[in-house]
This record gives sequence, structure tokens and C-alpha cells, in this order.
Amino acid sequence: MNTLNRHQADSLQQKPLAGVGLRHGHYQDVLLSSAPDDNAGNALVSPDFIEVHSENFFADGSPAQTFLQQVATDYPVSLHGTAMGIGSAAGIHLDYLQQLKILVDAMNPLIISDHACFCWSAEGSGWRHAGDLLPVPMNSVSLDIMVNNIQEVQQFLGRRLLIENIVAYVPQNADAMQETDFLQEMAYRSGCGLLIDLNNVLVNASNFSPSAGGSHKDQTPLNDTPLTQAMHWVSQLDATLVGEIHLAGCTQPEPGALIIDDHAQPVSAESWALYEYAIAHLGPLATLIERDNNLPSWPELLSEASHARNLLNKVQESRHVA
Repeated sequence: MNTLNRHQADSLQQKPLAGVGLRHGHYQDVLLSSAPDDNAGNALVSPDFIEVHSENFFADGSPAQTFLQQVATDYPVSLHGTAMGIGSAAGIHLDYLQQLKILVDAMNPLIISDHACFCWSAEGSGWRHAGDLLPVPMNSVSLDIMVNNIQEVQQFLGRRLLIENIVAYVPQNADAMQETDFLQEMAYRSGCGLLIDLNNVLVNASNFSPSAGGSHKDQTPLNDTPLTQAMHWVSQLDATLVGEIHLAGCTQPEPGALIIDDHAQPVSAESWALYEYAIAHLGPLATLIERDNNLPSWPELLSEASHARNLLNKVQESRHVA
């Protein structure tokens, strides 16, 4: 199976990569020939790669796909799916797979990823999409479904997938597997890699902490903070399985309300602290700054990517010294 071409593999191995998610509000910015200055007049480094939501570019030969091909002349492109539904018991819709295959063949992306969730159901002779990333029960039945679906998709595309942990707004049953065990068993059995969204880990730790009146399979002792719980979660990961990290921020709710992963704020100080812990444990992995709502200026987004790159470089340099 062709995971990456040689140039892409070398890029991932030789230097840490810090990229940004590209949304419509920044389409003009990304086409600029050079990176802009920040507010202090300092030149910003262009992103090392660009991530887009795959489904926005499915129309073969469309203006959107033409635009993406233009972007790809300057930046490696990562395709991040939001509608595959890899945990769907109904399987993966063939039309979806065919459209994704056309896009993958056209773009030869750096990374292909999606989420550990379900969203498809089969009703009679038709299919229905939930329009959201819905959590699967973390048990052996769901594990078998996800492994089979991932293997089918990887064989169809001829590429390895990275699968992302999600925010789940309802707790798992008491007899559920721990999330890290579930995800890693999925990866071991299917041959996929993991995309670790650190903000998702923090949001789950906050929403299901004892102080919030919730429960979660991966929580650590009662007096631990969401950050220390999230660090414990990360510490359980096999670094050889992880291929990418996502960083994002979210709007803080009223006291006692659930935190919603809205990707509407800068990466928080808490998330940066978790990130430093994660890359010390997992290594200087390709990192993506996500922002879907309340978009900042392009220089602000690049500034966050530059900060991630600086932290990645420090970890890489320390490993070379050691």
C-alpha cells in the first residue's frame, strides 16, 4: 500500500511540519506569493502544509478543485474528511468512496484523515447521513466494524488513513474500553495511524471530569485537573501509531455547561501546555492549527503555526543532542 510518495515521506521524517486548516475566508491569502508580516512587522513563515475538508472539493473539475490544485503547486495538501463515518455499521457509502478516490488521485495528498465516529445509516434501500460526528460505543462490536471499514477504505484508496479521536458529549457505558486502548487496538488491527486532536482530549476531560458531575473511562484521580487528565491520556499512547496532531481552541461556556468544540478561538494556554507534553512523549509530529469559526486574520493563524513549529524544532534539536 502506498502510504506516501518518497518526497512526502522525506518531508515528514526530516523536519517537523506545522500547517494550517484552510477555510474559505483565507482562500485569497493562501494564494499570495509570500507570507505576510505580523502586527509587529516581522515576516511570518508560510505554512508547511495546508489541510482542507475533503468533501468541499469532491466535484471533479469544479472551480473549487481547480483552486485546490493551484494551492498544491505551493504547499503540500492534507485531506481531512468529516463525513466518511468510519464507525458506521452500515459501512461506507460507495459514492462517497468513489468521489474521495478521484480527489486523492488528483491531489496525491500528504495525509488522508477522518474521524473515529459514525454518521451513516441504511434505511431500506436508501442511506441517511447524520450530519455530525457521532460517537461509537467503545466495545468489541464497534471495534470490528471500524477495523473492517478502515481496511476497506485503505484498500480502495491504496493509501493509509489517520483516524482522529473525537469530542463525545455523552459518556461511555461503565463497561466500555478505555478510549486509548480502543483507538490503538483499531490501529494495530487495521494498519491505520492515529491523528490526535489534543483539544478534543481536553474538552472530554473537562466535560466528563468529576467536578463537572460526569464520568469518563479515561479519567484519572478525583483531584486531577482536566490538563493532568489529558496528559495521562496522552501518556497511554504508543508513539509509533501517531502520525499527526491537531491543535484548536474553543469558546468557554457558562459555568456548569458543556464545552463545545467550536474551533472558534485561538489555541489556549492549556492546550499549548498539553502540546508541549505530547510532543515530548510522541516526538515532533506534523501539527495542524484548526480554526473553523470566528476566523482570525491570516497572519494571526500563521503566528500560531509558527509557535507550534518553534516548539517542534526544540524537541527535534533536543533529541539530536541526546
